[in-house]
Amino acid sequence: RSAFQLVSVIKAATSRGLAIFLQDNPDPDSIASGLALKRIAEKYEVKSDIYYGGNIGYQQNKTLVSLLKADLIRLKTTDEAQEIIDTIDKIALIEASIPSKNNILPVNTIPNIIIDHHQTDFRLVKGEFVEILPKIGATSTIMTRYMRQLGIVPDPSLATALRYGIRVDTGGFTRNTTTEDLEASAYLSPLVDVGLLKQIENLPMSTETLDIIGKAIQNREVRGSYLLSFVEYITDRDALPQAAELMLQLEGVSTVLVFGIDENKVQLSARSIDSSVNLALLLQKAFGFMNAGGHATMAAGSIDLGTFGNINNKALLRVIYDTLRKKFFSAAGVDIEKQEVPKKLELIINNCAR
Repeated sequence: RSAFQLVSVIKAATSRGLAIFLQDNPDPDSIASGLALKRIAEKYEVKSDIYYGGNIGYQQNKTLVSLLKADLIRLKTTDEAQEIIDTIDKIALIEASIPSKNNILPVNTIPNIIIDHHQTDFRLVKGEFVEILPKIGATSTIMTRYMRQLGIVPDPSLATALRYGIRVDTGGFTRNTTTEDLEASAYLSPLVDVGLLKQIENLPMSTETLDIIGKAIQNREVRGSYLLSFVEYITDRDALPQAAELMLQLEGVSTVLVFGIDENKVQLSARSIDSSVNLALLLQKAFGFMNAGGHATMAAGSIDLGTFGNINNKALLRVIYDTLRKKFFSAAGVDIEKQEVPKKLELIINNCAR
């Protein structure tokens, strides 16, 4: 869609402003895209703030926000989000498309602006301005196109964020990369702050990330070309995709699911190089549409466990492992021996999947 259609919606927020909501646990692509939309709003003298749910845990993401001096506001509940919605003219949802699915918006919210590049059920998407392009490698690519159409040249910090967002979401331009992604990257490259980019990219690996990768290796189960690994309790969910990427390099493995417990949720991260597998659809089939999403080659999810997540014992770990293992391999069509799963957790997982 045209950037000028987007602007017409933004201009209608001149009185009370625009609230920009990112996906939960925002990654570089989400952060950069939110900042780009904020920059567009500034051009038309519309005030805006950026909000997100979850955490910014991965060290590179924290550093990106810190170095950019980005003022992102963390919300803990949908009630907090509703209070903001009640005092604002327009709402934007970035890197997500359905309220409450991987974002802090209340379920009945209808955003005015939706910009995303993940697979979704378009029948459930409602908004005034909707741009969802699953074939594009990064939402930062879409935002770069808007800025170019509007004659807005990103400053070095924003250009760096957008360029980095594209590179990360396309796996260094090796997956789901289109000509538009490459053109956007080429446009941004001369505008990038090289020193800033090096600071973001050349960070040491955290101890927890190393521990999670170690557990992923130790706890792996391989069935044919599928690998599943439960890394137990975590505090940095952003370490999961790093572990999944590493597991994908094992010989004979083409599809990986790594999952762990973060507070009262099971966090999922999956990667695949099998062209016959659509990870987003596979995780949704296994764990429910509202609990997972992404792309054919990379996907993620979150399953609410209620009070179960607060119990730190081996019995709980086994129950969760057995339940999710069964659901994942069954959805993938992989034969596994029958295992008894306690009915209580099975009921919780099934309810989440609805």
